[in-house]
Amino acid sequence: GNTSNKKTENAKILASTSGMDRVLAAIQIGSTSPAVISPQPNNNNHDDRPIPQTTDDMQRLISRLGASSESSIVSAVLRRYRPLSVSVLDAVCETGPSPAKATLELRPKVLALQDPPHQNDDFDNMQQAVHQCNPENATVVAHVCKFASISRSAVTDPDLPPVSPDDQSSSIMMGIARVLSGTLCTGDEYYMFGPRYNGSSDDVPKQKIRCYLLMGSSFVRVNSVPAGHICAIYDLEKLQLKTVTLSNKIQCMPLRGFDFGLQPLVKVNVEPVNASDTETLERGLLKLSLADSSVEVTATAKGERILACLGEIHLERSILDLETVYCDGNIKIRTSDPITSFRETTAWFPNEEDFDSF
Repeated sequence: GNTSNKKTENAKILASTSGMDRVLAAIQIGSTSPAVISPQPNNNNHDDRPIPQTTDDMQRLISRLGASSESSIVSAVLRRYRPLSVSVLDAVCETGPSPAKATLELRPKVLALQDPPHQNDDFDNMQQAVHQCNPENATVVAHVCKFASISRSAVTDPDLPPVSPDDQSSSIMMGIARVLSGTLCTGDEYYMFGPRYNGSSDDVPKQKIRCYLLMGSSFVRVNSVPAGHICAIYDLEKLQLKTVTLSNKIQCMPLRGFDFGLQPLVKVNVEPVNASDTETLERGLLKLSLADSSVEVTATAKGERILACLGEIHLERSILDLETVYCDGNIKIRTSDPITSFRETTAWFPNEEDFDSF
């Protein structure tokens, strides 16, 4: 059986080989013209990717591609006439909703502000502006969904503050934000709403921001970012919040988040090998906690710094990033054995009394 399969695979395939007529017919299905429009037409203004119409055309194609086996011919023909990128884009266009429909139906469900303790007209106008992604004459609302550690060399900003004497790190923390309504401007002051803000207090931090446009791996400072765009915001790590909602009005509420039900299970105590690197470790733990929403960092009364992750692989990656990225590779970290918490409860499991189904 294996010998016959090898002979079939190594046999040279020609256009006249049995079954190639079905291949020839298959690549013509869905074609609206005898030729496929080439992304880069030749100088004669003729298409350089004509679809084979006859067996002789298929043989010339096979000879030109240098394909001889079944797998190589199928790969070459599909790559040339039915590329995966076009197929995926067609599938998205056929199955996904149109932008207009998605804006009307999906945006209010995905991008919605938390309900305030007392309804008011200002909040209703904000909610409507967020749903419509209104960039003009609307309350400014932006949401920072995550933080990222960025090298200072990748930031184009002549007015970027220099490195402080206490923190000689070569990287800075940038908040990745999406402007939901209005226009976010560099130099303006905005209220910062954390995910647990419930609207019962007017004590909301307010500070100026700097906006940066994401240009590949570079960050370029811009004066303003209208609604619908994604930008980076500098100098938010002092808030020590994993997500932040920005607005120019204190009546705003934080964006309604998603509860994926994931809780850190593996906990270890981390400490620097050299005691003089304690401050560097603490700054690195803060950056790691901001950059990875699944990580929890807590301090005990004994002075221990507990790092909690989703699993062993997540823990190993977090420790590696902590040493090499968030602490700039300047320190060595020592970790304890996993810490397990034991607790007792009197609660019953569902269907616990039904021994047949439990």
